[in-house]
Amino acid sequence: MSNQEVTHKIYQYKKHLPLIGMRIFKSAIAVFICLSLNILRGSNGLPFYSAIATILCMQPYVGNSLKVALNRVWGTIIGAIFGCVILLIEINLIPHTPIIIHYLVVSFTVIPIIYTTVVLGKKEASYIACVAFLSVTVTTMVGTSPFFFAAERVVDTIIGIVVALVVNAWHIPRRKNKNILFISALDETLVTPNNTLTDYSKVVLNQMIQDGVNFTVSTARTPASLMVPLTSVNLKLPVIAANGALLFDLTTKTYVKKWELPHETAKTVADYLESREIHPFITAVIDDVLIIYYENFDNPAEALLYEEMRYSPYRNYISHPLPQGRNVIYLMTLNKDEAITNLKADLEKQPFAKDIYIYCQPSEYQGYSYLKIYDKDVSRRKMMRWLQKDIKAEKIITFGSIEGQYDIVVQDNDTNTMVKTLKNLYEPFIWKKP
Repeated sequence: MSNQEVTHKIYQYKKHLPLIGMRIFKSAIAVFICLSLNILRGSNGLPFYSAIATILCMQPYVGNSLKVALNRVWGTIIGAIFGCVILLIEINLIPHTPIIIHYLVVSFTVIPIIYTTVVLGKKEASYIACVAFLSVTVTTMVGTSPFFFAAERVVDTIIGIVVALVVNAWHIPRRKNKNILFISALDETLVTPNNTLTDYSKVVLNQMIQDGVNFTVSTARTPASLMVPLTSVNLKLPVIAANGALLFDLTTKTYVKKWELPHETAKTVADYLESREIHPFITAVIDDVLIIYYENFDNPAEALLYEEMRYSPYRNYISHPLPQGRNVIYLMTLNKDEAITNLKADLEKQPFAKDIYIYCQPSEYQGYSYLKIYDKDVSRRKMMRWLQKDIKAEKIITFGSIEGQYDIVVQDNDTNTMVKTLKNLYEPFIWKKP
């Protein structure tokens, strides 16, 4: 293997290493603060417990840190109380307790501790309660008052919690561009080849959304196929789906806006396709329910597509011709690449071509492509402008993988790139020029 090949492999390896995020650095800083505070306390505490508490409470989101902190406090108090009770019983009622008896009592006291957290509705605090209890009963110093030792452990823990909350809430000063609408393509831009988001993208996107960034996605997919990759992203703005024919709110599962192909045009196109022995899938939205009408499958790929998609709770397949008077979102057929190319050329020669928008794309089935037919006025850019006006954003910045179609092109196949760039544009450091 040449030096150039080795260098390339090392670069590719480094490129796919997990990122060292700010939370890792903040954890180190918080631990240092906890250890240093023990010096100010005259080195009388056990900073080990402060450090453990601060690491546990250092969550990706400040809100989660507060929740974990409260659980930590509850657990520490419950565990410390049980620890004091057990030690006082042993000291006053069973002096010189054999070590094996002590361990037996400690072990079985774990049962009422966990049960107490369940009764109090603090099940998440059970682990911490047990840790606090064991720290009091197993590691207590000889000659030290149980009350004093338990109180010290509570103080150590609270110090760690407070430090975690303060450090986690601190950010380098940045400006916030809340007057910009940021829109990203999905495939080859935001999601991985496995149709998921990286952990980094999930965390940072949710942090920015919680902070108020105007962000959404635009895709040729239907809302049904967006549920899986975006399930862990708390989008507040509706997504632009079906090439701009639909604006869908993932939270309320409602269609905010839709551009439909009039029934007469859809029927004319469907009749033409059927005259060529092509039976399209016809997608419509009825009362916020996505319906797909179909009759026959023209090839194995269409049958396979149906079998894979029909189990989705967000798709409803009906074996029936398009009902009279029903407008549609689009007509779709799946066929061999060459057949789709020829069909597109033929459709463009028909009298109704001026009333439709034809969109072709490769499919996940080798050698097959999709052809979709929308209303002539459907476009992602038009839906973007509608959304921009609706939220009163001053401008739009788009992200995608195709040169010339997006404001910012993402081409290195690193799905974190889009989120990193978004973060720099949304909240640049205050010393950077606007």
